Amino acid sequence: LRRLFVHYMAHPTHLPRHVQARLAPGGLGLGAPAPSQAELARVVLDYLAGSTDRHVVLLHEQVFNPTTRLLPHADL
Repeated sequence: LRRLFVHYMAHPTHLPRHVQARLAPGGLGLGAPAPSQAELARVVLDYLAGSTDRHVVLLHEQVFNPTTRLLPHADL
């Protein structure tokens, strides 16, 4: 969990789009205002806390071993 948290804090655009929408309704693209670190941390923590153990294991595998494609959505 810690590695995923650190990863998503450094790369918020790697969060699923529905989670990114909580940070910036228009998206996190170029020109979008950056969320505060506290706001980003809350959203990342909420996302990870709401994930099942299995989903977190799959996320970890996908983020840290990108040759593995395990999750059905393509917006990570």
